[in-house]
Amino acid sequence: MKLLWIGQQPYSEGAGEEVVDRKLKAELRALGHQVDDLYPQPVSRARELFNLSVLRLPYYRARFESAASVTAIRTVAPSYDAAVVSWEPFDRLALSSPIPVVLLLHNITSSAIRSVFPDNLLARYLAHRSDLWEHKAYADRRLSAIATLSLNDQRYVAGIAGGLPVIYTPPGMPPVSELSANARFVPELFVSGTYGWFPKRRDVLAFAREYAASSDKLAVVADGLPAEAQALVRPYAATPTDVSGSIRLGLITDRFESGHKLKTAYYLANNAIVLSYANVSRDFEQITDHRFFVRKISTASDIARHSAEVLAVEPARLRERLAAFKLQCQEKFSWQRSASVLAQALGSAVS
Repeated sequence: MKLLWIGQQPYSEGAGEEVVDRKLKAELRALGHQVDDLYPQPVSRARELFNLSVLRLPYYRARFESAASVTAIRTVAPSYDAAVVSWEPFDRLALSSPIPVVLLLHNITSSAIRSVFPDNLLARYLAHRSDLWEHKAYADRRLSAIATLSLNDQRYVAGIAGGLPVIYTPPGMPPVSELSANARFVPELFVSGTYGWFPKRRDVLAFAREYAASSDKLAVVADGLPAEAQALVRPYAATPTDVSGSIRLGLITDRFESGHKLKTAYYLANNAIVLSYANVSRDFEQITDHRFFVRKISTASDIARHSAEVLAVEPARLRERLAAFKLQCQEKFSWQRSASVLAQALGSAVS
């Protein structure tokens, strides 16, 4: 097929939505499809405020709603068989497509806003408006199908999509680090991430303050921490020196349940047992031993207990369990498989 990919213009190679787009497009091309890009451009701040307040467009969508974007899609799209509209801020634009379109949702806006800003009145209002929009848009028959990256999101969308096909296209497992024959658990905390976005920075600082006040600490390996968190946590290195011979704890400091799909798999691929303030286990629930390798914590003081539980497992048995869990994750989370599911939905829409 000749496919048009309508998505966010690349801005950071490590950004989650950019990784998803890049990997899925590469796999679609490997399957023999032509994939070309169209990047809707954000409007000015003044226009965004007008879209929000006067036109009452839902949050995020107001940032990209313009006649120029709609015209571009309607002008370019007819020369293609079908389109993928990737990223929920573009879902209004998907409804302007003159060709079959599959909408790829990275997150659910209403759920994300509530989770990121649970006590904010403005956030509740914006989440409510997004919720109303989602119930309308995700049942619109101008869409051929909707794809989601998580099982929670798939279940939510299926409940409001009015019978539209809702497919599951989870991110693939990153390259898996080898696990050496004598690998052992090292009671260290591995913290990796980017913290430019305010909620992520807020939550990593909250963790750092908790950890500094904790009486039972582990050595920390961390990259990219904000200066204040760096001073409180005092990591001894930026990255682990040995991921093949050492099994660690990998920490997700975000407390909101949105995203994390790539970070969870990244830790597991690098032989780290996941500890997370947010509940990230839903997509792993069908995998044997998921409760051992993907764990939820409530406070930094929980970390020592989880470390002790892992340390109590005989090393050979721990290696055996981790190797088996990683293999199951590789089998379930595959970029090639997700691209094939997406291609099948596009093919059904075209035929």
